[in-house]
Amino acid sequence: MKAFEVFINGHRLCLAGVGDNGGLHAIINCISGPDREEIFLSLGGLDYVTDEHMNWKVPAIGVGAEVLVRVVETTSVDPPDVRVRSERPTTLDQYRDCLRDFSEQLTEDERQELLRGLVADLERK
Repeated sequence: MKAFEVFINGHRLCLAGVGDNGGLHAIINCISGPDREEIFLSLGGLDYVTDEHMNWKVPAIGVGAEVLVRVVETTSVDPPDVRVRSERPTTLDQYRDCLRDFSEQLTEDERQELLRGLVADLERK
């Protein structure tokens, strides 16, 4: 799997990854305003299989901090500090709901034809 090996000021922070089916991000944020001045690193991802958001804790950074993110190939990663299941329906659940709604507009013969076509498409893959 692809992963991020993260270093801050030369010290290894972690090896972050979400597996072969997910998204991973490392973002340096700099926010300035009349009442706010912030610089921080956000390190997290989303596991598409479990629909869980993951975050790795990172120390505070500021002006002069050196952040290195090395993209690596690995078989294991450091576990996230926070893992939270998404409250939204999974992609599969969304497709099922859409198919149910659509199939209510079809006759029984049309529903059977649609089902046979979907099964045939899946068997070809």
